[in-house]
Amino acid sequence: MIMKGFKRNKSNLMAALAGVLFLLFAAGLSAGQPPVSDEGGPQGCSACEQENLIGQIDIGSPAVEPGASASSSYEGTPDGGTAPDTFGAPPAVVTLVSPSGPVSSGNPTYVWIKVPGALYYALEVKNSLNTVVIKQWYNGTETTGSETPSTTLAGGTYTWRILAWNCDGYSWSSPNTFVVCSSTSLPGKATLISPKGTIGTALPTYQWKTVNGATRYHLRVVNINDPSTFLIDTWYDASVVVNGLSSSIKPNTALAAGSYRWWIQTGNCFAEGPWSSYATFRFVNVSPSRPTALSPHGLIASNNPTFIWTAVNNAAGYYLQVNNGTAKVFDLEFSAAEVTSGARAYARLPTALPDDDVDYYWMVRAYNDAGNGSWSSLKHFEIVCSGSSSVTHQKRLKTMR
Repeated sequence: MIMKGFKRNKSNLMAALAGVLFLLFAAGLSAGQPPVSDEGGPQGCSACEQENLIGQIDIGSPAVEPGASASSSYEGTPDGGTAPDTFGAPPAVVTLVSPSGPVSSGNPTYVWIKVPGALYYALEVKNSLNTVVIKQWYNGTETTGSETPSTTLAGGTYTWRILAWNCDGYSWSSPNTFVVCSSTSLPGKATLISPKGTIGTALPTYQWKTVNGATRYHLRVVNINDPSTFLIDTWYDASVVVNGLSSSIKPNTALAAGSYRWWIQTGNCFAEGPWSSYATFRFVNVSPSRPTALSPHGLIASNNPTFIWTAVNNAAGYYLQVNNGTAKVFDLEFSAAEVTSGARAYARLPTALPDDDVDYYWMVRAYNDAGNGSWSSLKHFEIVCSGSSSVTHQKRLKTMR
């Protein structure tokens, strides 16, 4: 009888204890432990690791408009704290202030205008390869909207944006672009190479000497009879135009027959540099004249000679043919810009000729927009190895000298 009473009292005690624990658990939820998120978005603010949270947000996701439902797969506040259950809507889109454009420091201060209801802000910075180089969370009540991360950026172009976050979602700002300048001095003056004189193409290639410290170049072209109208007035990034010691660009702007002037202005991310002196050229839309083949000729001691002929003023390019008397060995095309130097044109074959006693013949002709010019007369040459011990070859070479 006593034992039955004890068992009954024990059961009542356990039931009472379970009820107390249930009440404490419920109180704990109402004190800051709301349910976790589901696929539809955050349903509360349970704890989450800071690094994991920014990584779980889709970097390419669009901004969430104020009042719209969030679409994310994370839960909790960035630093693992707690927050009120609901705000009614995601925070508004943040407005970025700076940096923008050229900056002289690799540690710029990022400034934005804070928005109501944002518990946290996330800073994201990407380089020109679209790689995230900075991602940092800031507490909405602690930050002033002006932060300087410790990461030092190298010279180059970057984009940055700010994510505003609360328990109902988040919004991305529009990105801002800035350039970290590797130099704070102006580049020098460009020296123009071509076109100059008379040309035969309406789409010339503009070439100048590369300038140290210049990261961009400004091409300007005018007709001499209407110098106030810019036919071409464009900036080009150095990565597009620089090829070693020279730089060049071939715009798609076709010119009418006439006379023109052109200039190049240098620049970098710090500022715009000086203009070059102008160069003058004339576009004549008639077929080019006949060039004169000069060298190689007669007996030569190289199986990879330089072919030299007189340059034609209005040539856009040249065709070079080499044959061995029975078959064509080479049939090549060169632009005038790549082979012309003063009154001469110089070209090399892509591979050497066979090193033996073969008679070769070559000729060249110019072409431009108006058509092809006439072929030059044939020039004959024969290769005699420079290391040959043949007495006959040596006598023949001596005779040619």
